[in-house]
Amino acid sequence: MTASATNYIEATRAGVVSKNAVGFTGGSIPHYTVVTGAALVTSYTDNRGWVAPAYLPSNGSVAVTAADVDLTVAANADTARCSYLTTTGFLTANRNVIVPNSWQAIVFCNNSGAFTTTFKTAAGAGVVVAQGKRAMLLADGTNVVRVTPDT
Repeated sequence: MTASATNYIEATRAGVVSKNAVGFTGGSIPHYTVVTGAALVTSYTDNRGWVAPAYLPSNGSVAVTAADVDLTVAANADTARCSYLTTTGFLTANRNVIVPNSWQAIVFCNNSGAFTTTFKTAAGAGVVVAQGKRAMLLADGTNVVRVTPDT
């Protein structure tokens, strides 16, 4: 990689991977934008287009009990991509389910306990779904908004 520069890593349609310090080449498949210092990578951005593998479930479940649940971390990525998400567990305090900024799903809040479950992005406002209820929610890039009322 070129030192002290922004490097653009891309592939041709034939699968040949290359890099340059000018920008993505027209017709190429962008992979990463990598910023380097004199000797180290200082940051990178994943520019790969994401396509859902056919094996991902459309229904998922996540236990929300003693702590907030972050669906933006890699370990929870499959759950974040589910179109129907059920929360379970006995709540010991009000809890958040942190979702990606471009998320949408129908959620079923199947928790128990005298507390609430809020679906929100890391930095935005969220929506409480009542226990035993379902709602269609989406993240608008900043906040989670309710598309349907609880049913």
